[in-house]
Amino acid sequence: MSQIDVEKLNRKFGIANHLRFVKKLGELTIAEIQNEFAQAKISINGAQVLHFQPANGEKMLWLSPKSELKPGRPIRGGIPVCWPWFGPHSEQPDFPLHGFARLMPWEVVSAHKNDRGEIQLVLDLQQNDDSLKYWPYQFRLVLTVTIGKELTVELTTFSNDNKDFVISEALHSYFFVKQVDKITIDGLDLVAYWDKVDATDKFQDGLLKITEETDHVYQNTTASCFITLPESNRRIQIDKDGSHTTVIWNPWREKAAQMPDIGESVYQEMICVETANAFQNKIQIAPGESHRMKTVIRFVK
Repeated sequence: MSQIDVEKLNRKFGIANHLRFVKKLGELTIAEIQNEFAQAKISINGAQVLHFQPANGEKMLWLSPKSELKPGRPIRGGIPVCWPWFGPHSEQPDFPLHGFARLMPWEVVSAHKNDRGEIQLVLDLQQNDDSLKYWPYQFRLVLTVTIGKELTVELTTFSNDNKDFVISEALHSYFFVKQVDKITIDGLDLVAYWDKVDATDKFQDGLLKITEETDHVYQNTTASCFITLPESNRRIQIDKDGSHTTVIWNPWREKAAQMPDIGESVYQEMICVETANAFQNKIQIAPGESHRMKTVIRFVK
């Protein structure tokens, strides 16, 4: 994998008092963003938002204190980019879980401050020798992150190939909560889902409460979701576009204890509400065509 030149990035894309690129622990390259609305951190390795905190507010995203912050390794927390498959590969179980996009260094395409004072960073990934080991297609993947009063993350897949290809994908958002068993999630009432824990098709009945290991893949839904945080009297609103799947995940105590980058205590501080296209909602992209998926995340009263 190619090395990322931080000094070159700062010369070309840095924005005084708003955006700078740094090396984290001497290994990961991080874009640090600050404006009047919020603070954010984005890993160029994997194009992964790691942190978003509105001005005078609490942090919104959860990042595991045990995550291995090294290039080529998955980062547990923030918003990983799962692409071009979600979960394990259907035919090659040894291939990377959730695809290869989150493991590779991306290119910075542009960075600017718009008329509203928001900072927008655009990252790019194209086929290379490493990607072709896993996926034999020509593509361009663009991630656009906008930092303002709300966090907007947009993932666009372009086909540069001469044949159709099929993807599944997710913006695998980890949200910070103080006690996961105290929150509720609404927006999915009466939506059909696959319960991966007990391998059963079900329908959501009312509000979702997290009281045990939860891994629900909700199908054919474009609805917004709301996480109610009773300890702060706020809700997190998660809007989406170009997505027909929502995934809700928390490993709970026993499974988390077996995961070295989570552990049996901090699982209580996170819930994943993922903007996705997976299972029956996979996306077929024809030569020269593209597909865009977007999530917009904000605190509301």
